[in-house]
Amino acid sequence: MKRLFFLFLLMPGILFAQKEEHYLAGAVPEVDGKVVFSKTIKAPSLSQEQLYEAMLSWAGDYYNGEKNRVVYQKPEEGAIACLGNEYIVFSSSALSLDRTTINYLMRIVCVDQRCDLEISGIRYEYNVSYQKQPEKYVAEEWITDKIALRNNKLLRVPGKFRKGTIDLIDKLFVDATNKINGLVSASASAAAPVTAPAATSQTAVVTPVVPVAPVVAATPLIAATTTAAAQAQ
Repeated sequence: MKRLFFLFLLMPGILFAQKEEHYLAGAVPEVDGKVVFSKTIKAPSLSQEQLYEAMLSWAGDYYNGEKNRVVYQKPEEGAIACLGNEYIVFSSSALSLDRTTINYLMRIVCVDQRCDLEISGIRYEYNVSYQKQPEKYVAEEWITDKIALRNNKLLRVPGKFRKGTIDLIDKLFVDATNKINGLVSASASAAAPVTAPAATSQTAVVTPVVPVAPVVAATPLIAATTTAAAQAQ
């Protein structure tokens, strides 16, 4: 019983450690010195055109502002590019709001049965109370393993940028994956053969009519009527 009690006490710490592991070494990928997040979504049976239309629809819904918008689309290449401009909120209360603006480039390339997503060019503008102009950072100088980690632990300020960025990228990739998975499921349902219900043979059963001798009611008419009404109730 004591062991079980101590296990319950340790569970929050174990779960926290597992969550923190998601943001530690290797969580921010680099390609030729540049921070580049990428994901490939497999889409069996879907054509380039189907994937392109689905991702263009998703991008048009998400990137629909003046600074947050679709900036390039080429159907014959299955290519889409979007400029991202949104907030990452670190903490929020009635008295304070700690957040940063993040800007990035989202590239989408659709081919038969596959969609490749890539996010790069990440920049931040961070307003602080003690100066008029926002502080500006780029991902390569702010959220990499070399900058944001010490002894494989997150540093306080760059660490919160790193966590917020990874959470945003995860959300974008999950949303895009759900869009394509929904199309895959719909396509599979439409292609499934319709099986006609099996024919059932029905045999008519003829019940012979047996003559029944007439029965003369021995009760008065009023009593019979009262009985029938009671049965109906």
